[in-house]
Formats: sequence, C-alpha cells, structure tokens
Amino acid sequence: MKVILTRHAQTKENENGLLQGPTTGDFTAEGEKQLKLLAKRLKPFKFGVVYSSDLKRCVKTTEYLFPKAPKIKLLPTLREKNNGEFVGRRARDIDWDSLPGTFESRRLPDGESLEDVRRRGCEFLNILKKGKVETVLVVGHGAFLKVFVGIVLGLDLRRSIFSLQIDHCSLTTVEFNDDGTVKLVSLNDTGYLLHNINKESAKWLE
Repeated sequence: MKVILTRHAQTKENENGLLQGPTTGDFTAEGEKQLKLLAKRLKPFKFGVVYSSDLKRCVKTTEYLFPKAPKIKLLPTLREKNNGEFVGRRARDIDWDSLPGTFESRRLPDGESLEDVRRRGCEFLNILKKGKVETVLVVGHGAFLKVFVGIVLGLDLRRSIFSLQIDHCSLTTVEFNDDGTVKLVSLNDTGYLLHNINKESAKWLE
C-alpha cells in the first residue's frame, strides 16, 4: 500500500503565525497557487480512498483537489493538535515552557498535548493497515503529520516535531509492504511548488 500525505494549503493564520482552530482556513494567494500546483502533481494518481481531516482548511483543500469527489472520508482523527483557549494567538508569544508537564504531555487550556495527538496518529495507522486499497491520499495538518510520520519511522515526539519538516501542499510518500516493512519514499517533496521561477532566475538550475 502506498500512502501519500499532504498538508493543507497556506492559510492567512499560517502567514501571520497564529494558532488555528476548527473554523479557520481562508487561503492566502500563495495558498491558492499551491493548490493549483498540487492538483496538477496528483493528477496521474488513482486513489482508492482519500482521508482528510474534517477541519475547514483541510476540507477546502480536499474539495479543490477533487471537485467530483472520489471516496473521501473526513476523519476527526486527523485533526490538528487542539489549541484550546489560545486559538488566534501568536505561537511565538506563548511561553510554552511555563505550561505544566513535559514537552510531550503539556497542553494549552482546554487543548491537547502531543501525547494526545500521537494516540490519534496510532489510531489512524490502524485504520490504514485495515484498508485494502493500493494507493491512499491523506490530507492533514503540519503537527499531526509530523507526529504520524514519526510514528511510522519510530521517532519520539521531540524528534518528530523538530527534525521533520512538513510544508503546505508538500508530498510525503510511505509504502507499507506485505511483509510488514515500511519504506519512506519521499519526505516533504516541494519541488513542484517552485512556481515563481522565471527563465532568468532559473538559469542556475540548467
């Protein structure tokens, strides 16, 4: 089974460094460009099923990619880490170390911890393993996808968050083999998103 993971397009909150909630998700002009290029990149694939977070920014991304809707399943399991009462605040303004608990267990008021996200990631991995389709697309969020890929690779939460990069509309591909082995084919592939390169600035690539 081949599982292709992508993150939703850039939102205005992403651009401004704001923590997001369930209803945020208006795309920037850059996000709109990312969607067009991602749709073109995914066109050759035939997905047996598409899993998407049920939060607005992922739903809008999925609906753009598949206006005629194949087998799309919206799952709360794929949601981003719940930021609770701090939705709308700048992440850089929060004193994360002042929160009680460890890096893995601390949470914002009425929010989730990374351990909570990892539990959901494990639940989703079990859903994938029970599936019988050849190629799967997953549309999710930055932190969730980092944690999920970390689970697949056997990384702890700290390494998952700080050593993995998942950009908007990037592609990460994982193959699950019949013998139980897992192969990371690509991580955070963004080459097809280089839409701003013109002939003059691209000469160095030749």
